Amino acid sequence: MNQELLDYKVSRSVYSKTVALGFKLSQSFHGEKGDLKKSICSTLFLKLILNSISILRLTPNIENDKGIFDISSIAGLVRSLIENSNILFYFCFDKIKNEELEFRIDLSRLHTNIELKKMLTSFGQKEEDFVSINKENQNSKDRIRQNNFFANLPNKQGSEILKGRNGFFLTHKEITLERKIDLDVFNGVFKFLSSHLHSLPYSINQIQNNLMTGVGNKSEYHLSQLMIMHSNFYLSTSLIELLEYQPQKKQLLSKEDIVYIENKIETYTKG
Repeated sequence: MNQELLDYKVSRSVYSKTVALGFKLSQSFHGEKGDLKKSICSTLFLKLILNSISILRLTPNIENDKGIFDISSIAGLVRSLIENSNILFYFCFDKIKNEELEFRIDLSRLHTNIELKKMLTSFGQKEEDFVSINKENQNSKDRIRQNNFFANLPNKQGSEILKGRNGFFLTHKEITLERKIDLDVFNGVFKFLSSHLHSLPYSINQIQNNLMTGVGNKSEYHLSQLMIMHSNFYLSTSLIELLEYQPQKKQLLSKEDIVYIENKIETYTKG
């Protein structure tokens, strides 16, 4: 067994355990009642776990040296997981005041309706079809204007925000810094994943090389192992952030499980 295949199998096994622990925590959200923030958190966390399971299913569980690797699809899922992990922090785990959270939620609603209107317009719907959407947009803008956090922003920035072009007040790079994750690593990982997701020349050349060397080559094992490693870090980070946000959920895991998750974060950051 070559070293690349061995590394891949170990990484996938580690990731499989992290996903299982995440799934166990996700079960605690079923039937849980709470405010809007808790509702958003449960939705985003369940999406994160589903995303994680999909990555696990798409990466072959290899018992020999054979396997089919859809690198582009894996890259898309991993990028989605990273984005979801960031947005989960942005809405749920970032230590901000309620007024800023309300602002972030209203901004997201405003952007969603603006983009929905653009999409429906491209399908041929007319302005008179958007009475409900326009009303919701106006309500969102009114709430944003009345928000104390928004009121303290510079006028120019506030004017841009009310246009609703961006659904999030912070960029993914800014969220990365808030989470104290190395920005250079994030940029490199995101560029690497995007090159495969969008079929850029780098990924096309990589696929061509894989076809020439056959299925299950060293490059496929190595690329998949890297993607699994990045997925495991972001999933593990979100699990620890959830346990800090809702400490009562720690009772669902053993102390050994929590140490296991923490160790995976430490191993990634040191590596």
